Amino acid sequence: MARTWLLGGLLMLPLGGWAVGQTDGRVLTSPTVPRREILERLGLELAWRTHIRFQGGRDGLFGVQVIPGPRGPDLLVQTRAGAVLLFDAETGDLRWRMALEGTVLAAAGFNTRSIFVARGSQLYVLSRRNGMHRIYATQPGYPEPVMGYTLPATPSAPLVADDAGLFVAMGQRLTAYVHPEFQKTIEFVKMERDKRLEATQPDVEPSPLDIDKLKAKERAGLLEALEKIHAAADKPPVEISKGTTVQPVELWSYYTRATAIQQPPLTTYEQVNVVTTDGIFVALNRFELFQNFEFKTQGNVSAPMNQYGLTAYVGSDDFSLYAFGMHSGKILWRFIAEAPIERRPEVTDRDIFVTASGVGMYRLERETGRKIWLNRRAEQYLASNPKFVYAVDRQGFLLVIDAERGATMAVWDARDWTVTVANEWTDRFYLAATDGQLICLRHRDLASPVTSRTYFTLKREEPKKIVEPKKDNGDKKEPEKKDDKAGLGALRPPGRASGDVVGPAWSELMVVRRPPGVDAPWRPR
Repeated sequence: MARTWLLGGLLMLPLGGWAVGQTDGRVLTSPTVPRREILERLGLELAWRTHIRFQGGRDGLFGVQVIPGPRGPDLLVQTRAGAVLLFDAETGDLRWRMALEGTVLAAAGFNTRSIFVARGSQLYVLSRRNGMHRIYATQPGYPEPVMGYTLPATPSAPLVADDAGLFVAMGQRLTAYVHPEFQKTIEFVKMERDKRLEATQPDVEPSPLDIDKLKAKERAGLLEALEKIHAAADKPPVEISKGTTVQPVELWSYYTRATAIQQPPLTTYEQVNVVTTDGIFVALNRFELFQNFEFKTQGNVSAPMNQYGLTAYVGSDDFSLYAFGMHSGKILWRFIAEAPIERRPEVTDRDIFVTASGVGMYRLERETGRKIWLNRRAEQYLASNPKFVYAVDRQGFLLVIDAERGATMAVWDARDWTVTVANEWTDRFYLAATDGQLICLRHRDLASPVTSRTYFTLKREEPKKIVEPKKDNGDKKEPEKKDDKAGLGALRPPGRASGDVVGPAWSELMVVRRPPGVDAPWRPR
């Protein structure tokens, strides 16, 4: 029997694959896991379940976020006390947990190697593999480093990062940062740690080395190493009081003319795109601070944007969902709903699921924007598989919807699972309660995950070599070869000559190979 304590209103702010329950008064629930007969009636199966430990009575579940990756999606959880936990989204195994101090305000940013979280105005960068800190600074007179980086202001939108940079919205300001070289940082930290251990450990008499038993090459190597040690000892000592710093570098800052930026930006291999609350969509060059184009919607924008490749999907209060070509600067199509769009549209390889306030959830063709069906009871998309779409209604009931016709096939009371998460990457969907329970459900016949959306990432390319032009010997000149295939090679900012090498360069979005055992994207007949 589920237990519920009503302490106040509940505010749910879904930010993409992110669900938040954040108010001073909370609805505290302790539901029971659905019984097997209930799941059989719904055609579902419990994939896994876990229980998150909190630090005290004031702690609780702040939000859950599905983050994609080359090896499959992960599940990122943040608690109200500031802890960050990363789970394997398919098995539920806890990868790591890192406790951070400060107030959690928004969803985290991520790329293939790192996770970016903010606590107030303090930015932390954690390794996606083990959760360890990746940026820090040491101060004179303090033996321990200070983790993180202090931003100029508190972020007004969730952080956005890719393998090339980090973008932080702070009110009317959008700032681009360049990552430090983390591999060199790790090597430097190991070197400093070894120095500290050597300084703290007492001298131990090593066992004598019998030089006569060494080979000539080994003896020569030892003598060469000894000469290097003596040369290093003769150098002046390094002043420890100066400190060391591994911090991101600010590339540029862009200021909007009027209203603030409250929605996370979208990035491509050469642009960063933002939308303001009054509906102005701005495309900026990510390497140099200049504006490519700007478009004004007919209403305000209160929902996060989404993207697929080079197309941005923006929902507006003018009842419209816009599909922008972020590099072409054109509107590819526009879908007009029956009410304002106040939730983030969820995008798969083939479909878009968008909710109109108080009207229901539409399923649209992603490429054309054509309406396939409307389910007037559904409110928030959870996941989909080849036969069914899973969603919740305004009261919190779980709906099993026929994927072809949009009809509701089954209903289950899931109101005690107050934190729901949209997963546009696979067919698994997740429910969480404020007491720390987290469950994953799937269709009973789909043991292996079905990929709903292909994961794209930026691919770094080496700068291309400059080709020397051939000397004119009076023969017929050959046509000049392009150094770039279909415009996907090294990127050149405007004003650069064709022979200039710009690096590091980033090519177009590449498809990451699916893990073994993962099915192809769903293609309904």
